Amino acid sequence: MTLWYCAWTEPAREWRAYHELTAAGFKTYLPLHLHHFDTKRDHRSGYRIEVMFPRYLFTALDLAIDQWGAVVRTRGVAGLIRHAPDQPTALPPGVIENLIERTSPRGIVDDPGDNAPHSAPHAAQPPEWRNITSLGSAARVRLLCRLFGPDAAQRIVSEDETAHAA
Repeated sequence: MTLWYCAWTEPAREWRAYHELTAAGFKTYLPLHLHHFDTKRDHRSGYRIEVMFPRYLFTALDLAIDQWGAVVRTRGVAGLIRHAPDQPTALPPGVIENLIERTSPRGIVDDPGDNAPHSAPHAAQPPEWRNITSLGSAARVRLLCRLFGPDAAQRIVSEDETAHAA
């Protein structure tokens, strides 16, 4: 059965990991969002497209078929989120599918320039994900971590620090 898994990337390597995983034949999803910026110094404002979850992307795997170790060995990928060393932890069914349904052809979740109606919230979607694009990047990552359990944020940070210390 194919489920979505969360990979964390090396710093600022989300796009590299995305392209490498896609080229290797993995179904991969890197959600984007429009970030509003306003600079007081030069009196400019506007929007720029950014990665929705800095240092995270998603890949669909069937662990009976796919070798998840190949994902971890991909350039740009630092690891897969897992609760045990022998197998990654899948995201709850429907969460990533809902984000994908809310993604415009430009790859932006809840793109205000997209006139197509977005899907209704999926039953598996946490209620706070309905307005996830209005949150800052740190708050979005915290919401993502909560999907893996109450102690996931600390464990993910610890694994991330260990991976970068080596």
